[in-house]
Amino acid sequence: MDQKGSKTAEPEVRAGIGATNDEAASNEGGHQSHSAGTQNQGEAASGNLGLPPHVEGEPVPPKLDKRVDSKIRQSQEVVNRLNQLGSVKLTQLYSSLCRISLIEHPALAQIGAWAFFETLSRLIFANAQASFVANFRSEMNQVWYKEDPKKKKQSIAHALEHISNEGNCDKHCATYVTVDARQLAVRFDLLEDLLIFALDRAIQMK
Repeated sequence: MDQKGSKTAEPEVRAGIGATNDEAASNEGGHQSHSAGTQNQGEAASGNLGLPPHVEGEPVPPKLDKRVDSKIRQSQEVVNRLNQLGSVKLTQLYSSLCRISLIEHPALAQIGAWAFFETLSRLIFANAQASFVANFRSEMNQVWYKEDPKKKKQSIAHALEHISNEGNCDKHCATYVTVDARQLAVRFDLLEDLLIFALDRAIQMK
């Protein structure tokens, strides 16, 4: 066809080259949005979302100490009294409880803790038929924690009950077993004053 009968070819429109102002702005905005999304994804993956990046040379802020004891802390006050008392059974039980891992030997630790308090209870209380929880609770109410300004008695009673219940289940149940005994470390710290009271009583009764 001649030039008069032919149609004029439309120029190809591409972003940034021959594009209108509105189209170019739209494409540019989409590119920026994609870049920002990629950056946010990277921050989220690194755990730094919303936090300023650490600048090299500046001191690193301290991290929260989430340490959990895996062994029972040995109390020197308790050790001194056990040495004075001279009970081989109580000394062996306490020594073992402070050496074994509460993570690797949880059921053994729970049963050992039960045996330790049961033995101590039978050593100092005439009513051997009652549970060690009942024996210690009675003495707490009447003597040791009759005055309880720091409100420790309820927590101490709870710790004793847990040691009794958990130890009995591990000993007598065919299927129940403790799988993590790290709470024993907390309970023995809480019960340190009670142990001191009880061991002093046992030493007086020798």
